[in-house]
Amino acid sequence: MKKRVLILNASPSLTGTVSLLVKSFSQGAQKEGFTVDEYVLAPMDLEALKSKKPLDLFLEAEASPIIVLASPSMSGILAAVLESLEIKTGSRMAILLGSCDDKALAQDYLRYVKEHGLEDLGSVVSSRLDRFPDRTDEALEEAFRKGQNLIGLL
Repeated sequence: MKKRVLILNASPSLTGTVSLLVKSFSQGAQKEGFTVDEYVLAPMDLEALKSKKPLDLFLEAEASPIIVLASPSMSGILAAVLESLEIKTGSRMAILLGSCDDKALAQDYLRYVKEHGLEDLGSVVSSRLDRFPDRTDEALEEAFRKGQNLIGLL
């Protein structure tokens, strides 16, 4: 099995908590020899995503055994992309969330995993890393380890 990770980054901020977690996670995965493909979804047109599948993203999802959802919510652009991908059972999934104050967010993720027959590899959640520096090291280290630990899952 190829060592590939597809990251769907739906954060509206390229410098916020979700992006910091994605960077750390990616570094951990790359250290273990994974190829990491990240798609920043925020600038994509939501209506275009709903009307047709983004072909290159779809192909990446088919080739990636591990799919990481990075988003402060499971709605909007991320939900539209997930609907369009029709991810097949057998893919694996992890999630990185920027804002963990909303329990509905984790519930939405777990519901999506269950509905699509995916394996939940856990999550890395933290809130407002950009405003609470004392949380930064711990959360980023957890994201890095999560990326490194993917090697044991293949």
